[in-house]
Amino acid sequence: MRKLCPKCEELLKVADDGTAHCNGCGWSGPASTARREPSLPATPPKMPYVSIDIETTGLNHETCQTLEVGAVIDDWKTPIDQLPRFRRVLVYDTVSGNPYAMALNAALLKFMANAPKDPPQPAHEAVATWAEKCAITRPLDSAVLTLAIDNQPINWWNIPNKLLVGGLQPAIRESLIDLAANPPGTSCFCQPCELAFLFRSWIVMNGLDPLSLQAAGKNFASFDMQFLYWLPNFTEAVRFRHRVLDPAILFWRPLEDDRLPDSKTCYERAGIGSKVAHTAVEDALAVVRLVRMGVKRLEGMN
Repeated sequence: MRKLCPKCEELLKVADDGTAHCNGCGWSGPASTARREPSLPATPPKMPYVSIDIETTGLNHETCQTLEVGAVIDDWKTPIDQLPRFRRVLVYDTVSGNPYAMALNAALLKFMANAPKDPPQPAHEAVATWAEKCAITRPLDSAVLTLAIDNQPINWWNIPNKLLVGGLQPAIRESLIDLAANPPGTSCFCQPCELAFLFRSWIVMNGLDPLSLQAAGKNFASFDMQFLYWLPNFTEAVRFRHRVLDPAILFWRPLEDDRLPDSKTCYERAGIGSKVAHTAVEDALAVVRLVRMGVKRLEGMN
């Protein structure tokens, strides 16, 4: 991410000697003191939202497939790097779609091809295997985790799904929800028929209503939402509000633009650069940054 002015959060120009200058407010100083993300608004907006991004094998939700779903909940109070995140990569026996879209997602398809297929293990062994395979460094209470997954034989890579579907008791939710919702390594897979209820469980655990969910994203209503609603059981488990928070309007320049800016233009105007495109979660986070920066700019116009 590019450097932002610590005073007005405009994009900074950084000289070779490490000095930064803001054309917006005239601030100058060491680039090391610049912001890397927009600060929280002085008066946080009331409405929380979920930024959602998906990766697919094409543009037609009826003939192409959803490969990955990433989401971030913004409560307007939490620093961006601490916001709740959700990620799942969907697995299929056969993948089909548009060659161009599939080429763009070549790395993701390779990742899917290497999805683990290890047989079920006793619960305590599966927990140990999960920690080893996914390089989980935080201490895991094997006894607590074993109880959370009902002490039944399980595939180690399916533990995060079991934890989310099981609801996570309040006593262990705080320590495990991030591992369950945004699993490390190769434990982020699920079947298409599982996605809806995993996503719903995560939404409920974070205190939001899954049947009246405020979504945010570039072209979400016309693209992402159509693919999500095409997944099994999704419309039963999750419903989005009719109005979507699209950051394009926040970076529209009425005297310059004859149409709303695309993603690339929004990122450039926000000082974020080009689209991140590492994972769906990274792109969902980029939208959060756009929204926060756009709202801060509106706040400054009052």
